[in-house]
Amino acid sequence: MLMKKKVLTLIALLIICLTVVSAMASEASDANLAGKNYVVFNIDKISTAALEKFEKDPAVLNYCLIDDKLIAVCEKDKWPVTPQSAKRLRTLAAKKDLSEPFIATRRGSRSPLDEYRDQINVLYASGPYTIFQAPMFVVNEILKKENNHFRVQKFDQNLVLRISSKYFEASFVAPADVPSAEVNVDRLKGYARALVDFKTRYSYGKGYENAARFAVEEFKKLGYEAKLSEYKDGGRTQYNVVAQKSFAGVSNFYIVCGHLDSTSNNAMTDAPGADDNASGSAGVLEIANIVAKTPDANKFRFVLFAGEEVGLRGSNAYVRQLTADGELSRVLGVVNFDMIGFDKTAPLSSLFETHEFSKPFITNFINEAAKKGILKVTVSYNAWGSDHIAFLKAKVPCFLFIEDEFEENTTYHKTTDKIEFVNFSLSAEIVRVTAQTLLNLVATK
Repeated sequence: MLMKKKVLTLIALLIICLTVVSAMASEASDANLAGKNYVVFNIDKISTAALEKFEKDPAVLNYCLIDDKLIAVCEKDKWPVTPQSAKRLRTLAAKKDLSEPFIATRRGSRSPLDEYRDQINVLYASGPYTIFQAPMFVVNEILKKENNHFRVQKFDQNLVLRISSKYFEASFVAPADVPSAEVNVDRLKGYARALVDFKTRYSYGKGYENAARFAVEEFKKLGYEAKLSEYKDGGRTQYNVVAQKSFAGVSNFYIVCGHLDSTSNNAMTDAPGADDNASGSAGVLEIANIVAKTPDANKFRFVLFAGEEVGLRGSNAYVRQLTADGELSRVLGVVNFDMIGFDKTAPLSSLFETHEFSKPFITNFINEAAKKGILKVTVSYNAWGSDHIAFLKAKVPCFLFIEDEFEENTTYHKTTDKIEFVNFSLSAEIVRVTAQTLLNLVATK
């Protein structure tokens, strides 16, 4: 009986302690939220200079940009000086008894947030981005579900999630004698179909190695030196595909890359990966065709990565290899194709995902896209989840060239990601813009 009383006393004390801790956490959250407003501004008509001034206003503690909206965190009862071209739309209804806001970003149409819809307070949602609050125990559960397809960040920093390309103006003019980049759409489709026909290109299955050997042979047909570049993934030997006109005596070069592997809900036997990422791999092969016979062909290197779907293994290994070989400093810039074949709503649209230091590099591609006006481009400095990350960490100018409607793709990472759902008009224009810009750039080096 005495032991039972002691146990009950300990349980009671534990409950009291947990209650006090919970109350303290709640009070801290209340205090933080009580001193802030989360305000949405429309900035679709704002100039670059006005936007920069707005962002630096002392009343703005931090902000995020999503398309033509700026969501500002402001001190209570302190408002920024709003430019005439901007309009305050509303204040978000943050709840004091929940966590401070977080921002979730997803690839594909499904999100782990869906499991907790009854326990979260959605403050703002646009495309793949959701600003939300929840009890901290729910937030902690959501954080456990992060991967390279779902990301959660605390909204206590400045985040450029997606911004119009109108804020990026290039003064670069290409020489008049640069050859025109002509995309062969039938060939592009043929590469994608050939990769899908391997049934699965899952990194740890035989299908991936077969697809990698196929890619090596295709590069060789075009006159490139091509090889399987080996790296260790735990106890496994994995292979990236690397191709260049000649690996000997190379000076500076650009890299065009994408991941060759695929995944699905049945990855070992059925992962066609048509959009993700036969589309991007086919794009890399098509650019190799376009530049193969140009005088500057050796200024391009082509890489197809293994292991993207299992944690960016191939690209991380390759950047380590470039560093060890002393080649990293020779890389002028990198374009990473991942999912360049889904577009549901006109016009054709794409996203450049990068870090701000790459702005001079990406501006050239934005300028080329604007010439024909076929492809809408938006830019994100919130880079994550694909093979551009290893290069950005190494401070190499780089961006992910990706479809802009990826959150609508219901075949993402499923056995239904098949060739009939790929929009090759989008793929072809992304390939053209990339090839033409790179040809323009090498002509000036």
